[in-house]
Amino acid sequence: MSFAMLTWGIAWTSAKIVNSFLDYNNLVFLRFFVGVITMLPFLFNKKIFNCHLSTYTKLNILSVGVLFYLYNQCFFIATDKGSAGMGAVFVTTTNPIITFIIASLIERKINFKDCIAIFIGILGGCII
Repeated sequence: MSFAMLTWGIAWTSAKIVNSFLDYNNLVFLRFFVGVITMLPFLFNKKIFNCHLSTYTKLNILSVGVLFYLYNQCFFIATDKGSAGMGAVFVTTTNPIITFIIASLIERKINFKDCIAIFIGILGGCII
């Protein structure tokens, strides 16, 4: 867990440095490209290429892909324009909030304890 947190923290500072060398679109492309290359051995090993997906699943994959692309664009733009530390705090705070909003829209039920936890997370992000 410590190694994961260390590499996650390094991602923000390295993105700040790399922004001075490449355009945002090139950085997002390289990030996805490296991700695909590292996943290919696992996909070939499991023989997942022959699965049939419903239209609903394809729409979900497409919408998540677009949102992930926008997230990566914002990641590189924010680290270029602002400080890396503030970007890390902002993402750590907003990801659970956005996930909570999407989950509450899908399930249509909101638990009071979840609302309290989200409020504490927002408060903690503001304090940091």
